[in-house]
Amino acid sequence: MAISLISNIYDNFRETYEDNPQFILDFFQKNIIVFNNVKAFNDEDDLRKYIELSCVYAESLYNKGRYNDTVDSTTDSLSIIDKEILRLNADEIKDDWYYSILFLKGMASYSLKDFKTATPIFKVLILFDPQNEKYGNWLRHSLQKQRQWINTIILIVGTVFILAGAILRFYTKNYMVRQSFPIIGIALLIGNYIFELYSNRSFRKSSRV
Repeated sequence: MAISLISNIYDNFRETYEDNPQFILDFFQKNIIVFNNVKAFNDEDDLRKYIELSCVYAESLYNKGRYNDTVDSTTDSLSIIDKEILRLNADEIKDDWYYSILFLKGMASYSLKDFKTATPIFKVLILFDPQNEKYGNWLRHSLQKQRQWINTIILIVGTVFILAGAILRFYTKNYMVRQSFPIIGIALLIGNYIFELYSNRSFRKSSRV
């Protein structure tokens, strides 16, 4: 029964396909009860169809900015897919469609500021395709966001140096001492700002799905 259901959904989707997220969301909304209740597959072909449909649906959710729904959808589908891959002994079925689902989960988690979930996903994707610059870019920025506390410390230290320089004006006449503290503080703040600005710009250019 599962075979005919998923095949019917797949064939119907391909026959009526329109290249816009809303069509895809509407299509899956009409078939969501059937789609969500497919839990097992009798062969790899059916599983491949399910993986492709799951990816297309998750991408449409993501493109609509529905990040929580994207995470929920990809988590549920990957749970079923991974279980069936193991049961069918079909590890070779982990192709671009499969890893695209994982990528969508990682991007949606990143957008929700869940970097602890996103970073390990991007690490897995890099293992799958080490030369993929997009995967590498998302991983770098997810790691950077996880280490945001370092930037916070730099901002605090830079501010402390500037304040210390202002206070030292009243306690020492040594020109080098009075000037070095605010110069170091300003340099830290400017350097941190430039790094953040460059990093964010480069990320926006290469983070489009």
